[in-house]
Amino acid sequence: MVVIARSNVQLNVQQVAAATGYSKNHTAKVLQHLAKNRFLRSVRGPRGGFVMGKNAEDISLMDIYKSMEGELEESPCKMDCRHCPFDRCIFGGLDRKFNEEFRQYMNDKKLATV
Repeated sequence: MVVIARSNVQLNVQQVAAATGYSKNHTAKVLQHLAKNRFLRSVRGPRGGFVMGKNAEDISLMDIYKSMEGELEESPCKMDCRHCPFDRCIFGGLDRKFNEEFRQYMNDKKLATV
């Protein structure tokens, strides 16, 4: 998304794969998924490629994350607290703090600023 958002011209799968270092097949699947969710617009044909489907200023990193991974859920204690032998969490809520900071960053950061 960043590569395409920064480009003034449409880019094809090969160009995006070369710029990111990912395989052409994986890149094609990701770009098609993003086009299906209208973040990108695909242009078919031998001179086809991808362009932004929405304004980069209107897309948060969380929007993209949710499109690819689904809703970011609160992670329950990995220790299964109902059977935890400790009187308080040994992680001190670090997992929840990390999740909240990640969520806040992803919601606040717009594609246009990356």
